[in-house]
Amino acid sequence: MLAGWVATEVGRQPWIVHLTLRTRDAVSDQPGLFVYFYATVAVYAILSTSLVAILRRLARTPLPPLTPAATAAPASERVGS
Repeated sequence: MLAGWVATEVGRQPWIVHLTLRTRDAVSDQPGLFVYFYATVAVYAILSTSLVAILRRLARTPLPPLTPAATAAPASERVGS
């Protein structure tokens, strides 16, 4: 989703830079637009916080010890079976 947004904005910006479309003409003056902006920021903040919490929990959880049976090859792959 972020890559799509970046591609859209990067694709749009050169038109503004090269004077085909002025920046003041490209800016939206829709009333209440700040609500969508703050909602988007809030959603990304929640997702980022959740990701950090999950990664920290995974980093603190020790891996179970490997048993010799778990590391051995299956019987069908052993040589001489």
